[in-house]
Amino acid sequence: MNRDALLHVLRAASEIAGGDVELLLLGSQAVLGAVESDNPALARSMEADVAALTPDSALAERIADQLSGAIGEGSNFSDLHGYYVDGVQVETARLAPGWEQRVSTIQFDAYGQTRTARCISPEDLAVSKLLAGREKDYEFVDALLDERIVSASAVRDLLATVQADPAQARADAWIEVRVDRAPRQGR
Repeated sequence: MNRDALLHVLRAASEIAGGDVELLLLGSQAVLGAVESDNPALARSMEADVAALTPDSALAERIADQLSGAIGEGSNFSDLHGYYVDGVQVETARLAPGWEQRVSTIQFDAYGQTRTARCISPEDLAVSKLLAGREKDYEFVDALLDERIVSASAVRDLLATVQADPAQARADAWIEVRVDRAPRQGR
């Protein structure tokens, strides 16, 4: 998915959400809202994880279901465009404390109205991916480091704020190996 495709799914998601609920990009495509990059490893995913930013958990769940149903994987939208939205809730991602203060904003035109969505920061995205711990997540964080979108030290600092558990220990070990392998990325 490229930035134009991301804006397309945000327009569609905004309409489905009713336009007055702010959206949050959580998954790997959040980086496309925060930075410009032509690294194919950063644009590999064909899905945008989108959540409704609302304190009403029932509304957030309903919007996630509506997004997945209308423009999710296997929908007519997905079949037509080759990319789609995965409607999620904010709690889907493991985020470091204070993530709300580090979000960026992306503005887009939604059928004549300017709308905004929030994107988790690249550093929070890296932490979330490392805590998920799948091979594709490590490859994605490698690309973030290689492109100097995030620094290993910033990611380590955020990881240190996450409640200690096996996922954090695994993520800490991975970032240390990555730093030792490529010290130019910053300690």
